[in-house]
Amino acid sequence: MENRYEPLTESCYYILLCLSQGDNYGYKIMSRAKILSGGLVTIGPGTMYGALNSMIQKGWICEAGQEGKRRIYRLTTQGGDVLDKEIQRLERMVASARAAFSQKEKEQS
Repeated sequence: MENRYEPLTESCYYILLCLSQGDNYGYKIMSRAKILSGGLVTIGPGTMYGALNSMIQKGWICEAGQEGKRRIYRLTTQGGDVLDKEIQRLERMVASARAAFSQKEKEQS
């Protein structure tokens, strides 16, 4: 398993974020991602299940059981670390954008 960090896709970010709040199944994760993103992100079934399979292979999530036909997914420690790194990356990007914007305003005054 490779430990190299790569930025997450928007779908993977929201799936991990949803699972950081507790175990869940695919359709509920899709619904929750839409809520957490303020309606800006809609994850379709093909994207969802492709991402879930990819993240299982990477060790970021695991299957935590089944409720009827629904598979329940859980965030792993490694997945939590990946999510934390992504949040830190996004915070750095926002901070640098704000600093650049602030500098531009100072130069224009």
